[in-house]
Amino acid sequence: MEFLKKHRINSFISVMFLLLLIGVDTQKLNASVQATFFVSPKGNDANVGSKAHPFATITKAQKAVAAINNNMTGDIMVYLRGGNYTATSRIDLGFIDSGTNGYFVKYTNYPNEKPVISCGIKVTKWSLDEGNIYKTFIGTGVDFRQMHVNGRREVRARTPNSGYRTISSMAYDGFNIDKGLLTGVSNLQNVEMAINILWMHKRARISATKDTLTNTRATINPIEWEAITKEPQGSTDYNNRQYWLENAKEFLDKTGEWYYNKLTGYLYYWPENGKDINSSEIVIPYVQTLFNLTGTFDLPVHNIEISGLEIRYTNWSRPNNYGLIDVQANSLIPANLQVAKDSQYRHNQKKDRVAAAINAYSASNIKVLNNHFISLGGNAVNFDAGGKNNSVVGNVFFDMSGGAVEIGNDAREPVDSRMRPMNDSVCNNYISYIGQEYYGANAITAYYTDNCIISHNEISHVSYGGISLGWGWSDVDNGHPNLTPHAPKNNKINNNRIDYACEKLFDVGGIYTDNASDSSEIASNFITNTVNDVGIFNDEYTHDFNIHDNVLEGNHTYNSIDEGWIRVNGIQKNNTYTNNSAKDQTPANRDAIVANAGLEKLFKNRIYKNLPVLVKTTIPTPSDGGIYSVFDEGYAESGIWFSSTRKGYNGTASRYCRDLGASIKWNPSLNAGTYKVSIYNIANDADPNTKVNIAHSGFVDTKTINFNTGNDGWVDLGTYDFSTGTSGFISLTLMTVGYNVRANAIKFEKTDSNNSVF
Repeated sequence: MEFLKKHRINSFISVMFLLLLIGVDTQKLNASVQATFFVSPKGNDANVGSKAHPFATITKAQKAVAAINNNMTGDIMVYLRGGNYTATSRIDLGFIDSGTNGYFVKYTNYPNEKPVISCGIKVTKWSLDEGNIYKTFIGTGVDFRQMHVNGRREVRARTPNSGYRTISSMAYDGFNIDKGLLTGVSNLQNVEMAINILWMHKRARISATKDTLTNTRATINPIEWEAITKEPQGSTDYNNRQYWLENAKEFLDKTGEWYYNKLTGYLYYWPENGKDINSSEIVIPYVQTLFNLTGTFDLPVHNIEISGLEIRYTNWSRPNNYGLIDVQANSLIPANLQVAKDSQYRHNQKKDRVAAAINAYSASNIKVLNNHFISLGGNAVNFDAGGKNNSVVGNVFFDMSGGAVEIGNDAREPVDSRMRPMNDSVCNNYISYIGQEYYGANAITAYYTDNCIISHNEISHVSYGGISLGWGWSDVDNGHPNLTPHAPKNNKINNNRIDYACEKLFDVGGIYTDNASDSSEIASNFITNTVNDVGIFNDEYTHDFNIHDNVLEGNHTYNSIDEGWIRVNGIQKNNTYTNNSAKDQTPANRDAIVANAGLEKLFKNRIYKNLPVLVKTTIPTPSDGGIYSVFDEGYAESGIWFSSTRKGYNGTASRYCRDLGASIKWNPSLNAGTYKVSIYNIANDADPNTKVNIAHSGFVDTKTINFNTGNDGWVDLGTYDFSTGTSGFISLTLMTVGYNVRANAIKFEKTDSNNSVF
């Protein structure tokens, strides 16, 4: 009863707080409006901006606002009528564009209408190049990294087509990789190497290549190589790390892939079978930031609302020109190392950031409400360099190359205390498919902040962390006597629903913290299915948190100690842990916590009615079997897996995992028929009691197989009938502590009625 009473009180407070955030001022329910302007896709900037004679652009409306906002007597409304807009440049808003006398300048949708703003360019006039590949000329001065076809994010041509290969070793100027991968590749300087290393994701351009007796040397562009080998970051050991190669016409070998040759100006694409390419809507990004809000500590941009808009297809092309070498959470080694020297920051270096659709610098009282951010090339919303009372509420963030929301920055010793953001809120947002291109992205990142509230968000499918709070790690060990000159305080991460975080990287969690945050709280969150790490991870120097009533279920084990619930690392103090899920404990109030986590009813009813759908790539055409290696189509892992130095079938790469219950699965697309199934066994410390499931034509056969035979080679699993498509699969699960489950290759051989292999 006490919990329910407390819950009702907190819910009432939460609703009242959110009403304030979304603009329902309890003191001014009938707030006056000083002026109203209209913008329409059918408008003209020569018009007066009335409903009958609207402007064509937001920029024209901005100029009209700046002429009358010096001494406001009510809100100034800029209504965007429904329809499709194409942005051709960013909109710069500063101090002079701000609301005054406590009123707001509001850029918002006209009631019951939906303005959709595309920051991209439509691409047309395709003609057949060769085979299944089409081409069009777009010119040599274009700089972009994504292509969207009928709303689907397509794949920049890569090898392997899915999954990863393994770096053999580092050299003095690059990496040794599988021999022959770059043989015959034209326009080599376009090629990019994407690398996963622990909690970091790198993208480095290749400048030269050379074959040796055993490997191919990929020489890395000097800008990225300097960042990889000399600049401060986590591990610099790239041996046996996962990678893939991207952006060569020679890699364009399947449906949905594209390639742009910036030297010739031609764009190439392999469309979906049966689709008329010239009747498809094909868009490449162009405008990087749509709303750029820039103030100073003394003259902040303020009292602006951006609401009810749908923003699509922003650009961010920095990796094309400088690579992407991150330290953590997409904080990047600077492109210009000399300009970035700054004693306010850790390592005397101000990191670069991923640009956002809405960038706000020294901004206060900014409201980002009820928008849709879809298929963006960078982040969605960034707040940097201080500010206060900013709110991001009721938005949908979907299919981001980067993250959804970032607040603050990593200045650990700011010269001016106003660098610290205060009283910000990120609440009731729906956030899904984050870090689609830059795997270091969190859904929500808050650096050093005071009184930040992150609550009732619904987060799913994130490459890195769900919510990350804090920065700095063990500053004492780097010669600093204090954790930070100004310890963050009074931050709250409450009532969030987080599902499928840590899908690509690890050493994070559904919720992740580091550094102190006095009188802060992590409470009543529901976290499930983190793929490569735990539910909550309190990393080094996490201090003064009250962590209670969190339901953590189905999260994967980081190691034998943490077991998927709460992981603690490094020096901690003054943290309390009460009534959280653990190996032998489920909170007694579990059902109430789960019911109250995620979007509140006021927002859920609205957001769920108009959720975007991730348009999946086409299922591959069924085949008559073959040999499938790690990371081929239909390959999936459960648990934390590592690349092995042991080679498998025909010298191919292998992987291993020692987490009890970890599994590996191959789920290829097969034509209907009877197949002999074999798996290539690497016997070193292999599990003598491996559980093997064979799913075929609606049945699942389960076997226990001893793979610890001492001999590598093919193991016959039997002959089975399979239905057409992807319903059939083979899985291996580790059942014995102290052994490995290993993955290398599986073979499907189609047979005739006499079980003779074709």
